[in-house]
Amino acid sequence: MVKILFVVILSILVFFYLKNTVLAQNPLINLRAYGGNNELTPPILIQKNRQIVVAPIGENTVTIEFDVSQELPPQLIVKFVHCNERWLETDNVIINSLGIFQTTSIDWSQAPAQSKYFRWRGKTTIPSPQIQFPVSGNWLAKIYSLDDLEKVLGSVKIFVVESLIPSRTSMYNDFYSPTSQFAASSAYNYEVVVDGTSRLLDFQMNTVAMYRANWWNKPFYISLNNSEGKDEYTDEELYGDEEILENKYKQQRELLSSSITDQGPFPTNVSGFANIRKMFRINHVPSVNEYRVFDCSNAGLFPFFEEGVQLPFRDRRRRNQFLEYAEDGYINSERVSQFADEYIRVEFVLDPENILVKKSIFVVGSFNNWNPSREWEMSFNTESELYTLKQWVRRGRHSYLYGIGSLNFEKNVVEDLSFEEFEGNNILSRQTMISFVYYREQLYGGYDAIISVSAVNSQGTFQR
Repeated sequence: MVKILFVVILSILVFFYLKNTVLAQNPLINLRAYGGNNELTPPILIQKNRQIVVAPIGENTVTIEFDVSQELPPQLIVKFVHCNERWLETDNVIINSLGIFQTTSIDWSQAPAQSKYFRWRGKTTIPSPQIQFPVSGNWLAKIYSLDDLEKVLGSVKIFVVESLIPSRTSMYNDFYSPTSQFAASSAYNYEVVVDGTSRLLDFQMNTVAMYRANWWNKPFYISLNNSEGKDEYTDEELYGDEEILENKYKQQRELLSSSITDQGPFPTNVSGFANIRKMFRINHVPSVNEYRVFDCSNAGLFPFFEEGVQLPFRDRRRRNQFLEYAEDGYINSERVSQFADEYIRVEFVLDPENILVKKSIFVVGSFNNWNPSREWEMSFNTESELYTLKQWVRRGRHSYLYGIGSLNFEKNVVEDLSFEEFEGNNILSRQTMISFVYYREQLYGGYDAIISVSAVNSQGTFQR
């Protein structure tokens, strides 16, 4: 009897140990979001019931997708939180009401039988019967385990646009001073022109955020709110007394009409009036080279090996040149069958050509959502004199670049990331720049709405 009791107690302890061990390890792999059912479109949701002008880019739905490594689908919940223009959670209990914007409705599909890296793929589409966004703006989808509602397993950004007014993003060739001898001085000036209406208050439309397609963690801000060089403002500073703010922004407009404010490393300019026409401009943005491409869709050319498959050729400095166009920063897996849709271990090899760099080198691309971390840092082999990195990559046609920067170990983020050394700049690159126009609405206690979206690349302005 004592032995049976001992076995039962031991089994319970082992069960809870294994359960806590699994929970301690983040089961999510490659969390991503895209428009509609097309992974080549950005996660921009157009609110059709509020749309006044036709948005040139955006879909009726957004899909959130992720893979998990557990043997059985975990019990997860997706919570949606409204954020301000800089992705700080909106301090507004009316909009961010607890328990309203969340769902456990996740469609699960099993990984291919031969898959070693993940077991299940989860997918949820919004809006849905459970999730209807009442306002536009930046929405952050945060995923939790139902066993631990305090720890965020992962998050992904969604842009909800009500498209009230037209805007146009244009780009013009320019030059800047690169820090690497291998980089050309090619750059762009971007200009966002917003056609206003009489109902818009000028001091409430002060910010445009611009993103390269799929680079949702690297925004360019053009804003009057940051003309003093501050990264963050309180609501009292930004949206206090209307008369005081109107005088403040009037003074700022007069200053900006004759000079340029420095927004981070790029000079910016804001001019005009929201009720007529307002222009947001950012200058000397490096054009960056067209993305490198590698296609591991074909299981015959890239079979599964535990030790990893090396890319066919060693990568070298491109010195501002490129051979083919990529998928604008997205992964393209349309040629991968559902039976081969898995991850393979790939070895990236970079030849520095006997010219070493002082900072760390990172592989950045569609396989890590253009978000480098310590897991994507290359190591230098003193014998072969090559930089190498082995990582798991989902099958498909990928876009990527080699960047240099400094790893912040505490935050696990790469600072001062630059692509000049190994990529350079090319004015013919087709990277799309997407612009969002923010407006400070006073309803529900105040929030940052997105009232217009536009996009441009070297082929021209997007039109629908």
